[in-house]
Amino acid sequence: MTYQIKVEPRGLYCIYAGRSGMHDVLAAVEEISALPDADRLRYAIHDCSQVTEVMIQSDSLTLVSAQAIGFAFSNTQLKAALITTDPSVLQVLSRYSAMTGREVVVVFWKKNGITNTPA
Repeated sequence: MTYQIKVEPRGLYCIYAGRSGMHDVLAAVEEISALPDADRLRYAIHDCSQVTEVMIQSDSLTLVSAQAIGFAFSNTQLKAALITTDPSVLQVLSRYSAMTGREVVVVFWKKNGITNTPA
């Protein structure tokens, strides 16, 4: 799995491709948290539409959630969105939102259209 982060003036766009798991999300979140202007970001779009296989580990979800909670103390304005084609990701985001208290806007792509779902 690979991911690439593109920093934009008010936020960032992170695209994941190939086999992806929570360890990849954790690595991306750690990299994002270390950005010099991380406390000024207003949006983070995580695009998983090119992920071919999702590997979900519960312990990694806990680590990602803890990282997000800590980051929220230094940046209360950040809004997150996720683009996915995999319905299993919706369940993971629901658990993430319950753990962190953060809402993530989800754009779920289906063959017959796009559905926006808050997680």
